[in-house]
Amino acid sequence: MLKDNFYSINKVEIKDDMNIKYYLSFNQKHRIFLSHFPNNPIVPGACIIEIIRELASKTLKTNLNIKFIKSVKFLNVIIPDSNQEIIFDISLSPKEKEYSATTTIYANQTTYSKLNLELTTQL
Repeated sequence: MLKDNFYSINKVEIKDDMNIKYYLSFNQKHRIFLSHFPNNPIVPGACIIEIIRELASKTLKTNLNIKFIKSVKFLNVIIPDSNQEIIFDISLSPKEKEYSATTTIYANQTTYSKLNLELTTQL
């Protein structure tokens, strides 16, 4: 779990039960940034995907697992020391015991990533 260690939730904006914006900040001193990359830290793509899974699980109040990744577009890197607050705008669509999580990650006028994950309540 990365929450409260790698990142913190500063604010939550609820549009409805399945559409939520999370305002996050990153722990610039986290050990992940020591190796990714020394003196030029960026948020790893794998961590971005895990954050979406964690936020979707929090939104639905159930543990979700990644079934597969439909699409990922990394448009800009997230540099934790220059980007104070990053928005994860998540829209969930239910499909029986599965959910599609369409996410846009941005701050101000910069879009960092667009992702679509298929999540499931089963292993």
